[in-house]
Amino acid sequence: MNEHHFTLCDVCLHQYRALAHDPTCDPRPNAIPFGTVFWPDEHPFINGRFGPLANHRIEETLQGPCYMTGADLTAARHGIWMTSLVEPRFKEFWTSAQRMIPEWPGFRRLDLSELPDDQKRALPIRLQKVAGLTAQCPICNAELRTHLAQQCFECGANWHTTQNANAR
Repeated sequence: MNEHHFTLCDVCLHQYRALAHDPTCDPRPNAIPFGTVFWPDEHPFINGRFGPLANHRIEETLQGPCYMTGADLTAARHGIWMTSLVEPRFKEFWTSAQRMIPEWPGFRRLDLSELPDDQKRALPIRLQKVAGLTAQCPICNAELRTHLAQQCFECGANWHTTQNANAR
């Protein structure tokens, strides 16, 4: 089993503690290192680079403990979105994060359903549903795959060109 330890050097810890929640920023997809979405106010960035990478750029490996802690913060939170629980592999890590950086803006985004609708619409489709941003077919009332769907896969209704497209 992979061990997850909350480990930040003094510089990175100070940067994470200095972050301030910005309710107006929008989520951004990020495959590496996060593998999910994040909000720009949740991680330090230095000249456009992820803080732990910028802070440790002269080291042999840039993916050291600070880098992994930043990535794990977002991965642990993603698990909460998907299951409503802290995954067992992240329990100790999550408790340490709450103790070490209690004001981390990411702690304010544990329930996607509480996000403003414009931020929900900026999420990837799989997270939009978790956020409660779904719609029903105006013909058969089946749940659509996305709130932007223009065709129902249950009954086949297609309202691409109908005047009733806004009835959704």
